[in-house]
Amino acid sequence: MLVKLLRTLGVALGVAVVTGLVMPGAALAKEDIMHRFAASSGDACLYGFTSGHMTWSATLPVVGVQGSIIDNPVSSTSACRDDGRISVAQFVAYTVNGVAVDRHAERADNSEQSFAFRLAANTSTARIAVVTVQVCRFSSNPAPDYCGDTKRYPNPF
Repeated sequence: MLVKLLRTLGVALGVAVVTGLVMPGAALAKEDIMHRFAASSGDACLYGFTSGHMTWSATLPVVGVQGSIIDNPVSSTSACRDDGRISVAQFVAYTVNGVAVDRHAERADNSEQSFAFRLAANTSTARIAVVTVQVCRFSSNPAPDYCGDTKRYPNPF
């Protein structure tokens, strides 16, 4: 009887090992993945800057974004003078076909502002393929507006 029980356990263990090796996805569920992001306004004084992390959902068409945006000068000891502009971080989520499905913007004016939000596809069948981040500087006076390079963050799944 003990021999029969050991054989049964051995067969069950063997099936579990083979199933895990042949179909590793069945053994482990996908987990959300977190990636850092950063973008700047591209000027020599680094007036506008944003950084933080994106959390890509393994099961939903959602990306959580958490971080901060800085518009310099934040203090009177800054090497940069106040140029009268504000900094705006723009986040855009795109599908595989390049269609923008969600967007969000955060702003700062001579300060650092923290933020947390979610970008989501407007349908359960579309998934977010890439999120772009760009920092722009805007002015209410005649000074020209400008933007730094657009940074692309592809879906890690």
